[in-house]
Amino acid sequence: MRCSFCAADENYDRMTRKQAEQLVDELAAKKYESIVLGGGEPMLWPNGTIELAAYVQSRGMIAQINTNGQRLPDGFAQDNRTDRWILPIESNDAQTHNSMRHTPPRHYELVQSRLDDLQQSPKTKVTLSTVVCAENISHLPQLAHEILQRREAGLPLHAWHLYRFIAQGRGGAISSARHAVTDQNYLTCAREAQGILAREGAIAYLRPDMSQSTTVSFHWYEKGRHILN
Repeated sequence: MRCSFCAADENYDRMTRKQAEQLVDELAAKKYESIVLGGGEPMLWPNGTIELAAYVQSRGMIAQINTNGQRLPDGFAQDNRTDRWILPIESNDAQTHNSMRHTPPRHYELVQSRLDDLQQSPKTKVTLSTVVCAENISHLPQLAHEILQRREAGLPLHAWHLYRFIAQGRGGAISSARHAVTDQNYLTCAREAQGILAREGAIAYLRPDMSQSTTVSFHWYEKGRHILN
């Protein structure tokens, strides 16, 4: 989708099914509790993303798929081979969301329809993610209230993740002037949004820089080599 804030690089390899399953086995042996299948867009992977999620489950871990929502199959909300779907919501304002995500022009509306599906058939949990930047930071309180409204209406919300914009990767490296926020501004506004959810017993996680996380590791293949960050 060429998101304006994308922190991923262009030089990742596409894993084979064997590589992916071997990596899952390694992580299970190391007592990982949860795996997020991401990308790029994981539903473009030709080797069976949902089937790989089921393999994650078979190894005793929580299986999550982090997707932009475009290529979800019919009945995805009822499919128990995935424990959590991770979907993006950049703003309560469709124009802002679509501007950050670039294409398709009605991506905000697509995400809302996916949430409708999950709300009607809450067999799997959903995590929402927002990249906090200069364009949407003032929208966080209203977005928090709208997420709570969804939850009250039946959305099986696991958590909301608030990621601070990082000026790196194929999108972020060229859009710092457009998106940059200070550490203090991010923390102030994200904590306010977090508090709105907390008062209703819902969870929001602040993610100022995931590359510095002590609880999350990133695994990918590059030039045929397994890379761990």
